[in-house]
Amino acid sequence: MKVKIEILEGMPEEEVIIRCPGLSDSVIALQNYISKQGSAKRCLSLKNGETEFYVPMEEIYFFETEGRELRAHTADRIFFCGYKLYELEELLPGSFILPGIGAGQRHREEEL
Repeated sequence: MKVKIEILEGMPEEEVIIRCPGLSDSVIALQNYISKQGSAKRCLSLKNGETEFYVPMEEIYFFETEGRELRAHTADRIFFCGYKLYELEELLPGSFILPGIGAGQRHREEEL
């Protein structure tokens, strides 16, 4: 594995790009590790009625679409999500997968 660091002055935020021939367990683990660094609690801006909430990504179980609406589900609430699916794909950590059109869910490894 090669590691390369480029310093670009004037960048608004840090960006990490992983180039790989395929998505393997080690690449996913690396992405998850990097995503956790520097962001204690990453939140999404979601709405319930007219009220806006900043919900930590760890509390979101899955997303679903109904018509043109995208909804985020937590353990006890459903929120309206103003993001598009392609925007969520860029924002969400590697623990989420998009199994098909209209759904996105958190993938957690269960210990037996």
